[in-house]
Amino acid sequence: MPQPIAIAEDGAFLHPYHSGAAFSSVRVGDKTYVTFARGTAEKDAEGKDRPGTPQYVVSYDHETGEVSGPALIGFGHNCYTEKPDNHNGSAILADSRGMLHVLIGAHQHHFWHVTAKVAQPKTSADWNTPVALGLRRRYDCGLTYVAAVFDSADRLHLIGRNMSRGTDLEGNALPPDEMNMKAMTRTLDYLRGTRGEDGAWKWEELGPLLVPFHRAYSIFYHKLSIDGRDRLFLTYYYYADQLSDEEKAAYLAKWPEEFEGGKAPEGKFPVKPHDPVIIMSDDAGDTWRIALTEDFLAGIEPPQ
Repeated sequence: MPQPIAIAEDGAFLHPYHSGAAFSSVRVGDKTYVTFARGTAEKDAEGKDRPGTPQYVVSYDHETGEVSGPALIGFGHNCYTEKPDNHNGSAILADSRGMLHVLIGAHQHHFWHVTAKVAQPKTSADWNTPVALGLRRRYDCGLTYVAAVFDSADRLHLIGRNMSRGTDLEGNALPPDEMNMKAMTRTLDYLRGTRGEDGAWKWEELGPLLVPFHRAYSIFYHKLSIDGRDRLFLTYYYYADQLSDEEKAAYLAKWPEEFEGGKAPEGKFPVKPHDPVIIMSDDAGDTWRIALTEDFLAGIEPPQ
């Protein structure tokens, strides 16, 4: 095997692979492009920390072995802090023209869509200004974990976990400066981007694909893929924490083998993700349903 090639110094990280698992690299022609983030802040002209998690792109030339960059293209953000956050890794993809796209991740904040100005970007000047995706108010509508694919019509499909800031005890909306951890809802939300004739990208925020009954903390360990028939497949394993007493009793009754003697331990109640599900769309994301065995069998035969 060839020797590994360094593309970043210590402290750099890729997109989280437990959730989203979007592409951190893509090859176009004789170059491979990699996007990564750093756990140390970028400095401004006065030497002060710039807010957010800095995001970069480098390229590796397979002919010359040259590594270019890194080019700073934007920042991922966290609604709680302006410091770098390892939730905020990015995804990189190429459309059918070979033009590069980066989707900058977040921790309960905007995602950002960044497009290359030129076919072979090398510096920050070769990238357009990031465009915010996802309505966000503090503790409301914050996205985390990028999962993204292009289809054959250059539609860009994007799924991330979203979070509301909860409601009061009667189910009413909270004032802008309040939140209720026990009533927060985390969902898997779907956004779709299309390139217009003028070259500008139009994004549709199509709302949640999955809404759990559980409030408080949730994560889906989701991953998005697409097959040769342009069918989208979303896999998720649901994990719920901060359970109520009633939910703990139901969990213990369903999975007693996870507990010694079938009894819950004192202190923190341990939970695991369960019941993997695959949902799919065969109409470019307009409708979604649970994938069936025959859907996978159909994929074995080449498209007509």
